[in-house]
Amino acid sequence: MAGPDRAVHRTIVVVDVEGFGDPRRTLPHQMAVRAVLYRVVVEALGAAGVRWEDCHREDRGDGMFVLVPPEYAKAPLAEVLPGALARALREHNDTGPAAQRLRVRMAVHAGEVVFDRHGVTSTAVTTAFRLLDAPPVKKALADSPGLVVLVVSRWVFDEVVRHSAVLDPATFRPVPVAVKEVRDTAWIALPDRPYPAEPAVLDRPSAPAAPGGGAAVPRQLPGAPALFVGREEYLVDLDRVLTPADGDSAGAAVVISALSGAGGIGKTCLALH
Repeated sequence: MAGPDRAVHRTIVVVDVEGFGDPRRTLPHQMAVRAVLYRVVVEALGAAGVRWEDCHREDRGDGMFVLVPPEYAKAPLAEVLPGALARALREHNDTGPAAQRLRVRMAVHAGEVVFDRHGVTSTAVTTAFRLLDAPPVKKALADSPGLVVLVVSRWVFDEVVRHSAVLDPATFRPVPVAVKEVRDTAWIALPDRPYPAEPAVLDRPSAPAAPGGGAAVPRQLPGAPALFVGREEYLVDLDRVLTPADGDSAGAAVVISALSGAGGIGKTCLALH
């Protein structure tokens, strides 16, 4: 474990039981649900190649969060863990009493965390919990016939899901996250009842019109920045390059442009804007 006040990188997995406080669940039911939850999470992590003993874990009553050490690859936590969790839950639910059946929301994020004598904290940890609590994520599970909804942060989607040889990014759906101080876009999937794959907009013969008449935004793009100032000269250059000389886009050639520069200077924000 890292020393106090020293930030270290971890993959963050948060799991929460839907309807844990349902009045039909007595205390013995809740205790049984917790026991099942721990058992299936340990089993699913093992299927993803992660040893439970190597992880930092903290209980949340109706759920838990797990910090996975950096030596473990992130991809299996999105590719294998959710499906293994759904299968273990299905096996339990098929034989367990109704009041002890589980459906769960699961969030995967990554970032710097700090350990202290009370446990662990960081903006990344807080963000992971906000993803899990986002109303669209809760609704996705409520509307699904499946047992698990997976929500991944924008970073995990861009860096893990999009590059996966196992997952189909087209089965993920972008959702807005507006919980307390967090305003962002996350991506949800249903591991055991997948959404139909949606072809990327750029793969279609013609992009469908979005509400209001504009072109549909490709789903593989991250969300645009909430605030954007400056860069006027670059915006003028981009408008000039991307606007046909005759003002008519019909029959115009496709223009591919690249933005280059040092890391952190705002290339992505400029492109999205």
